[in-house]
Amino acid sequence: MRERGRPTAGDDETTDALASLTIADRQGEEATRRPGRFAGIGAVVARNRLLWIVAVAALVSLVAGLVIGRFAVSPEDAAAGAAPPAPGLITAPVGFGALSTDVTLRGEVAFADPVEVTVDTTTIQGAAVVTGRVPAAGAELAPLSIALEVAGRPVIVLPGELPAYRTLRFGVSGPDVVQFKTAMRSIGLDAGDPTDDEFDEAAAQSVTELYAQAGYAAPAIDDGDAAVRAAEEAVASSTQALAAARKELAAAQAGPSAARAASTRRTGSRSPICRTPSPWPSSPGRSWARSPRRASSARRSTRRSRR
Repeated sequence: MRERGRPTAGDDETTDALASLTIADRQGEEATRRPGRFAGIGAVVARNRLLWIVAVAALVSLVAGLVIGRFAVSPEDAAAGAAPPAPGLITAPVGFGALSTDVTLRGEVAFADPVEVTVDTTTIQGAAVVTGRVPAAGAELAPLSIALEVAGRPVIVLPGELPAYRTLRFGVSGPDVVQFKTAMRSIGLDAGDPTDDEFDEAAAQSVTELYAQAGYAAPAIDDGDAAVRAAEEAVASSTQALAAARKELAAAQAGPSAARAASTRRTGSRSPICRTPSPWPSSPGRSWARSPRRASSARRSTRRSRR
């Protein structure tokens, strides 16, 4: 009989055989399972072949783009990174012509402030009534145009900044006369020298021509103005005659003196030069040449003053 609980030699052999059988079975099962897993992966790849192809193509494109972007250089980048060229002479053809610049300005067009014009009607006989030549609204009044007609007399437009504050008569002077002469010259009429501020004969004659161009008769000159005008003309002619007579007298006086000086030089006489007090203002130490007789009297007076 065998004792219970204690293995025998036969039992050990049986156990080893069972263990070997168990390990062999497990290895067979694992060998059977492995071909099944690889077969499943192959089936998945076969079913999604197009997807895998697209994924591989995208990956290849990404890698190629990174490589090209890293090593490829554009012409602009190459020019920016290149060294600057050596400085050289720059030439350009020279041309002649007019220079012009177009300037565009923005503005607002509007009517200017109205200007009140006062017409002097003191010289008009009778009532000062507007008889015609009334300009239309918006009309432009140029020089020599008629602004209004009062009692048959025209109001003529002339350029100038100074208002006409008085009636210009023969003999008056002032800046308004200068402005009148300048205005007459601007419209082609000769009123005399514009720098002369006196209303003279030429200015009076230009007034007649001004009214003739406007189509009206020149204003009549009253007796007082005519008398003053005649008197001033007489004074002017007398002044000219007096100036001519003085020139002739000076020439006549200069003749004998020149002859006497020439005769003195021929005889070899010398006129003494002295310095004496003079009633006329003179600079200090100024010398005066005298005749022999005057020089001797001056010398005597000087000696007496020294004594």
